[in-house]
Amino acid sequence: MDKCKRCGQLINERYTYCKECFYELGCPKDTVFNKRHHCRKCGATITGKYNYCLTCAKILFSNNIMWELKKST
Repeated sequence: MDKCKRCGQLINERYTYCKECFYELGCPKDTVFNKRHHCRKCGATITGKYNYCLTCAKILFSNNIMWELKKST
């Protein structure tokens, strides 16, 4: 958990401001997209609103498609 830059309320570690402050400030540019966090699978440092880096996302996505194909047959 992290703290909002403006009011200090506990927020998700990927965000910069809590929801209330985000809208009160008029959707500031230094929000989710510029904050660095870690990929949930490999731990690589990434930016943006995603939970996985591109490499891990491709692997998870391809595994999910294969699982869906197995279930449908």
